[in-house]
Amino acid sequence: ILSGLVGSEMCIRDRFHGPLQGSSPQEILDGLSQLDAAIKFTESHPEYIDSAKYHSKFNQLQGRAFSLVKSYFQETVLSAVVACKEAAETIGEEERGDDHNMSVAEITLQNVKFRAVMEPRVNKLMCGIQANADESDEYASLLRECASIYSKARFDLVRSNILGEIRKFGPSITPTEALKQGSQIILEAAEIEAFRLSCPETLVTGALHQIDSTSITSLAI
Repeated sequence: ILSGLVGSEMCIRDRFHGPLQGSSPQEILDGLSQLDAAIKFTESHPEYIDSAKYHSKFNQLQGRAFSLVKSYFQETVLSAVVACKEAAETIGEEERGDDHNMSVAEITLQNVKFRAVMEPRVNKLMCGIQANADESDEYASLLRECASIYSKARFDLVRSNILGEIRKFGPSITPTEALKQGSQIILEAAEIEAFRLSCPETLVTGALHQIDSTSITSLAI
């Protein structure tokens, strides 16, 4: 038993020894699954020698693994944002409206670029994390952190459009009305930009819920 625990720890430690950018989503999920199995085993067999010690080690490894997954997700989102901004530079100003909002062509192009970066690198991974979130507070917390990263990135991309739409209501708009109108605009943007094709449903929903009144009303000021 002890040799098995030592072998598992070494294997998992090697898998999560550094940045995950070179790993595939399936490889990351396999590593997380192996880690989950090790934690459950040591938790279920406290009678084994050194079980408590290795249970603690595996929990520490899980914290490190989740931190690396978060960094992997953040780097992927940043890459997607860069791709979107580079794509936007190919759209001429003449294609924008008088309010300088993004044109349909720009939104479509950004959407394609965002999905091209995100889908192969995070969709399967996030679905795996989402599947564990209902039964694990640790996975649920990781999912919320990824949703926060995702919402900020997407919000920044559509910020100019949201700002332009809210300002159409004039300086007399109240914070409550700004929140209402801004929320509706964001929800519509979620459909237009096909958020659900970029990340799992739970991640998208969580991201939209994190865009609060402060974020929206600050745009109208």
